[in-house]
Amino acid sequence: MGQRSRPRQKNQMVGHASVPLGRKTMSTYRILGFVAWTWVAIGLGAFLAGALIEVVGAPKWLPLPWWGFTHFVESTDGRVYVSILPRRVLCYDAQGRFLASYRAPDGGTGSARLASDLKGRIFCLGINRLNVYDSSWRLLAEYRVGSDRTWRLDENGDVVPAPSELGVPVVDRSAAPEEYIFSFDHHRESFACMDGSRLVRKRNHLDRYSQDGHLVARYSASWILYPLTFPWPVATAGPLVCLCVYVADRRKRLLQQLGASDLARALLLDVITTVIMAGSFAAVWLKMLSVLVTVNNAQPQGSPWRPWLTVASVVWFFLIPLAGFKVWSAVQKRLVKLGTPRQEPTPTGVIADSAGGPGGQSLPPRQSGQQDTGANACPPR
Repeated sequence: MGQRSRPRQKNQMVGHASVPLGRKTMSTYRILGFVAWTWVAIGLGAFLAGALIEVVGAPKWLPLPWWGFTHFVESTDGRVYVSILPRRVLCYDAQGRFLASYRAPDGGTGSARLASDLKGRIFCLGINRLNVYDSSWRLLAEYRVGSDRTWRLDENGDVVPAPSELGVPVVDRSAAPEEYIFSFDHHRESFACMDGSRLVRKRNHLDRYSQDGHLVARYSASWILYPLTFPWPVATAGPLVCLCVYVADRRKRLLQQLGASDLARALLLDVITTVIMAGSFAAVWLKMLSVLVTVNNAQPQGSPWRPWLTVASVVWFFLIPLAGFKVWSAVQKRLVKLGTPRQEPTPTGVIADSAGGPGGQSLPPRQSGQQDTGANACPPR
């Protein structure tokens, strides 16, 4: 009889950790890794560039992403000024074209605040300075101030400090004499322009609407700079580094438990599940934590609820990450079991065939006088 060929195994099993991945799988893994680490490098570069601009400054012609965008005004000649971090004021014309980037006083944790008056002057308030500029950003006057001062214009149009009060009527237009221009609790959302149009904040850009409500211009950073807008580089670079390290570690662990042919599918499912669960738990954790902190701060001094809300905030701070880790570990183990191929029971004929010689040949006959100690030996009488 001819020799029977043994069936070729399709899956390389647990012990074959040295089996290389396919070219397609390795190419995909390398491309994703290259993209991830490139974005990490861009995020780190953007962060370091922001710190460098904070110390050294930036060229006047260089447009910047709108980091920390808080205040904006329009001068009497139609120029729009936008205050951003780090220490910059960007100037645009009435049609939204970028004109220049100017250095501003230090705004502390936020950007400097802006105001304008009917004389065409621009007021820029930092953490300890109030500077007065003309429409070409030439310094006209400088005042040493505190960060919580309220400022107004006197009857002659000169800027003077005022008592710090909550709810003072700060104007959102070019100020006239005896009107307030700054207060520490004022956040600008719109600005009335000289031609009757209005600048309105829309997330991270400005829209100019005409008197009849039509959009006539938009002010924003270039779309090329939008991925560098804070906090996208910093907020995504850190988790992306953790994800790359996690994928590399999981690939090694899964390769020890699964075959090389099952690795790509199991790794993709593992990473997708981890990202979805981490995002969901983080959203619930941050939302509930912000609610607890807000409710706690809203309670009056001496309220019996304040200690309980503080304890609830601390418990929630540690409880959700711990619960999320436990759930994630259980799901991860379950995914590994689902990805492990099942071992089919080997038929008896195959066992007998494999016990024989190569090619299905039977074992040599037992010599006479040799005691049979195998499974077919007859029991003693």
